[in-house]
Amino acid sequence: MKRHWKQFLVMFTLSWLAGATMVTLVIAHYAAEDFSLLDLTPMYLILAVFGLLLASTVSLPVLLFLQRRFPNGKAALLYPLTNTLLVALLAATATGSGAFILKNLPIGEAVTFTGAFTMMGLAFSLAFLKLYGEGWTQHWMTTLVCIFLTVCAIAMTTFKLPFIEEALLSSAANGSVTRAITMSVPRSAHTATLLADGRVLLIGGMVSVRGEEVYTASTEIYDPKTGAIKSSRNMSAPRAGHTATRLADGNVLVTGGGNELGTLTTAELYRTTIGDFIPVGSMLAPRERHSATLLVDGRVLITGGTVTQPSKTADLYDPKSGTFSPAAPMHARRAAHSSTLLNDGRVLIAGGAESLESVLRSVETYDPATNSFTEAGQMQVSRYKHAAVLLEDGKILLLGGSDERDWSGRRISVEIYDPANNRSQIVGSMRRARFKFPNAVALAGNGNIIVSGGGRRVEIYGSANRFAVSGGSVEDEWFYATATSLPDDRVFIAGGYNSSLIPTRQAWLYQPPVESNQKLAHEIAINNQE
Repeated sequence: MKRHWKQFLVMFTLSWLAGATMVTLVIAHYAAEDFSLLDLTPMYLILAVFGLLLASTVSLPVLLFLQRRFPNGKAALLYPLTNTLLVALLAATATGSGAFILKNLPIGEAVTFTGAFTMMGLAFSLAFLKLYGEGWTQHWMTTLVCIFLTVCAIAMTTFKLPFIEEALLSSAANGSVTRAITMSVPRSAHTATLLADGRVLLIGGMVSVRGEEVYTASTEIYDPKTGAIKSSRNMSAPRAGHTATRLADGNVLVTGGGNELGTLTTAELYRTTIGDFIPVGSMLAPRERHSATLLVDGRVLITGGTVTQPSKTADLYDPKSGTFSPAAPMHARRAAHSSTLLNDGRVLIAGGAESLESVLRSVETYDPATNSFTEAGQMQVSRYKHAAVLLEDGKILLLGGSDERDWSGRRISVEIYDPANNRSQIVGSMRRARFKFPNAVALAGNGNIIVSGGGRRVEIYGSANRFAVSGGSVEDEWFYATATSLPDDRVFIAGGYNSSLIPTRQAWLYQPPVESNQKLAHEIAINNQE
């Protein structure tokens, strides 16, 4: 009896390690934000308590029964399959009831726990096969095979669980995503600018990311009225990581970026009436991953930028003279930060990297009336390669991003910064940790914020301070994609590169739910009557 207890504890310990490993990998890769093993202790304890219950009352009796009923060595392959399916069914039933009937368990946790208990059932079965099996199951090769199967199962489950969760959360009631058009070339780290006539101008970007990066000077224009896209004239130089700002006169100012020759100081102007690009001089410093913000007086504030050596300098572009002049320097060096025009005419600068080893929490504001930057508190966490959106109440929604660990430090949290008191607070989390999506978040006409980029599904942030998941999908986690809010309340999503560093030529349309369109039309009709 003592020997059996020792073997049982060995089997259970191995199964718990498999489940805990899977949970850790899922949290770390898809939803991590400064988490530690201590933060996962409650989940580990749940796996231990309920896993022990399942192992002692379900798995072990079932495996012993199968061994007695089917003693043939070849039939032993049925042991892990049968037990794993049974445990998965029980776990899915229990967690599904909590998520969909009792509604006391988040869907994401229900999916994660189901996957973890399934892994525990598989590992327990394979350990049983090794310890209690006969003949070939006792051979040392069996141990290697069991370890290999467990590792493969953990890896596969870790990869698939987030997609299962998103599929369960997605609903056409939150809008839907469908393919729109195919661009002439792949694009990532490009820009997409809504023109005054409702068309979208796509500029530059990288057409190849893996290995030697390849940049493009090509541009094209998407017309949402006809659903067609056509090539436009090329820029004077290829560029990616640049900015494109629509000016008060409808022309588009393109600044900086990088190409095969390095980081650029040059800028050019897209003239909408002619459809061409003309040079407009150079900025006072080379800039890539910088920001450009249209000020109330028509000038453009350009701040920070460059990748390996972030800058604190700033430029002002005056469209009347077509020249750049120096603005006051920021308080901190910043690249891949956010820059948002506030309702009072100031500009909020948030986060960014001050070096390859340091990402900032600090916030500062620029006042064009005094040409000065003022320190304005801190975010709750450090962020760069994040997104920022001005809300209707004048506050700023700051989403995702990463810390200095980059890919390994992706953030899921969302906070709201209040410029009235220079304070910020966490208000929730997206469904998926996202970064490299500064231009892939758009404010739709109905007031909802559409979040794309860095994930397969589009998320919608509304007045309830929660993130819903739309129906349909953009088919991969596209980094440095763009999202452009169209006049008809749809959102045009284009380009980006996936985790394999392969850019796409594809573009999609997010269509809000019918009820949202009807509500918006009703509000417009009331306003017209008034």
